[in-house]
Amino acid sequence: MPTQGLLHPGWFNQAILGPRGVPSYASPIESAPAGTGSNEPAGFTFITSQSWDSIPSNGWYVDIGTLGNNMDLITDGTAPESPSGILRYAFSASFDDGGAAGSIEHTIIGGTKVYRRIVFRHSANWVAHNTGTNKMAFIWLNNSPMFFFNANGTGAGEMVGDLTFQNSGMGIGGEIHFLPNLGSGTLARGEWHTFETVIQSNTVGVADGWILGWIDGIATHDYQDLLMVTTGSNTWEYVSVYPIWGGDNGSTPGVDMTWDIDHDYVSNHA
Repeated sequence: MPTQGLLHPGWFNQAILGPRGVPSYASPIESAPAGTGSNEPAGFTFITSQSWDSIPSNGWYVDIGTLGNNMDLITDGTAPESPSGILRYAFSASFDDGGAAGSIEHTIIGGTKVYRRIVFRHSANWVAHNTGTNKMAFIWLNNSPMFFFNANGTGAGEMVGDLTFQNSGMGIGGEIHFLPNLGSGTLARGEWHTFETVIQSNTVGVADGWILGWIDGIATHDYQDLLMVTTGSNTWEYVSVYPIWGGDNGSTPGVDMTWDIDHDYVSNHA
């Protein structure tokens, strides 16, 4: 039987299906970095290792918005993997829920298996949305932003790492939240964290997909027999950094807060 997470129908944000930018440059060929301290499987093909020193670069480009006050490249010597450049998203106290300060996207990655590692930090005063949905980064499948890393929690309460699917064969139009089923997966505010996943897309129409997850190097997620796509393609497409706050129910944070990303590493397998 398929092992599934929590279904929250109606939380799907249609805004993320909007038009995306098109890079106006050829994607450069990067050199694969030394793979230390990660759970990347052997035999995966290196795609990108982004340190957020510049945009556009390494196949990444601004998809929605502009670099400026709400989404900007800044320096931070505390960045743990690739100091000192980081990408910061700013959310004002009156920010409308259901949106993000902007989106950075990478060209199509391909493959049916993908490994991704993000290094990120929520500000110490981060107010988690009342739906429990605090989206961070997406991977597209079958022409849809089907998968995303999520910080699951509400208000000032504890947040945990959550591997989430939307618009999938497991619940069209809703979200399926795969919460930690191995370790605690706590995401403390004001601290840098590493969130890794390996995802195998399913054979189209067959519930044989799976996801694995690690937070700060500790195994946290293992779910099998998943039905992601019922028709169309099972090949992975775009990856993006698109931190969407909420649901769309008229909420605002009430405080000025930020979300930072220090590094983004992606590889794939046929």
